[in-house]
Amino acid sequence: MGGGGLHKEQFCPNYRYDNFLRISPKPILVFFGFTLVELLVVMAIIGVLVALLLPAVQAAREAARRTQCTNRLKQLGLAIHNFHDSLNRLPTGMANIHDNAGPDQRRFSTLVQLCPYMELESMYDKIKNTASAGTYSDMVPQNTTLPAFVCPSNSGEVPFYIKGGRNNYHISYGDIAITGSASENTSTAPHIVCSPRSFFDVKTSTTNTSSNKDFAAVTDGLSNTICMSERVGVKNAITYSSTNHKVGTVQITATTWNASSSVTATSFPNRLDCITQQNNTSATAMISPGTLWACGATSISGIMTVMPPNSASCTSSYSPERNSLSLNSVSSNHPGGANCLFGDGSIRLISETINAITAGETDSSRIDRETSQEGQSRWGVWGALGSAIGGENAQVP
Repeated sequence: MGGGGLHKEQFCPNYRYDNFLRISPKPILVFFGFTLVELLVVMAIIGVLVALLLPAVQAAREAARRTQCTNRLKQLGLAIHNFHDSLNRLPTGMANIHDNAGPDQRRFSTLVQLCPYMELESMYDKIKNTASAGTYSDMVPQNTTLPAFVCPSNSGEVPFYIKGGRNNYHISYGDIAITGSASENTSTAPHIVCSPRSFFDVKTSTTNTSSNKDFAAVTDGLSNTICMSERVGVKNAITYSSTNHKVGTVQITATTWNASSSVTATSFPNRLDCITQQNNTSATAMISPGTLWACGATSISGIMTVMPPNSASCTSSYSPERNSLSLNSVSSNHPGGANCLFGDGSIRLISETINAITAGETDSSRIDRETSQEGQSRWGVWGALGSAIGGENAQVP
């Protein structure tokens, strides 16, 4: 080329000419990576996915826990039927299973009586053959927590009573308020409760008095009558929450809640007192449920179908297992309701929004006591499902 022409480097500056004919590219460095904006976008997408998946995972886990809870109630239902087939009667709410005359031996729970029918014969034998070392809480066998009596959705809670095996499954006393095991310490005035409206009889006596109630006594039908349900346990002995009513027990001081050792007491409680106290932030907390599975005291081992599921539980005494009037509501940690075992062995989740008041009744209407006989329940479908002889036409919703 002439002197004024373009050099080959000027003509194609990104290439090197070798021997005039062959060319090769210069190496070009390429850098890969995320900008800050791209990184933030990815993190936001991951956060959204976690937010969407986490509730689903939690719901799946709770569904599994509820299924396991259903299975445990099912086993209790089978045990009740096996007990009835063997003895032609139902177990009692309290029983003396051995000859020790101490008061604590006269109130062994329904669960203790069912142990031989749940492959827990060894536990039953230990309890039967263990003499009292003083108070009920000193008896070693029944202080053992058995998984069969604990709802998995409540498994994270620690029982308040250090020497008491845990329990979330309680027997049904129907649509009444019931007196605690009053006068159980005396042989001259044993408190014997045989409410015809309850699925189970409750008997406290100095002798081993057996129930005469059998399936035939449940005239409303086994498939329409609740025999057991759940009750949430708590961590502390004295607990109540005015914002989470199903937690703990609240004291009622109204004169209508004054209990008597006689089942012929003329005072009758009402739901309004309990509803008023359940929202009281300064209400007195009582001993709470969730432990002492072997104890048959009504306030510890029973539920009543008066207040809707997950409502407050109320009692008149600081020591609700003796000489008190109790109203124990069904409760659970399952979303929206609680599992209930029916007399035919079926399990159904009953909603906390179930109809719980009969037309013409109010919260000020009296809650019947142990001596109440036939007649439709005052507490709607919920009360009808708890009464054994109400004659209602209520169907499980």
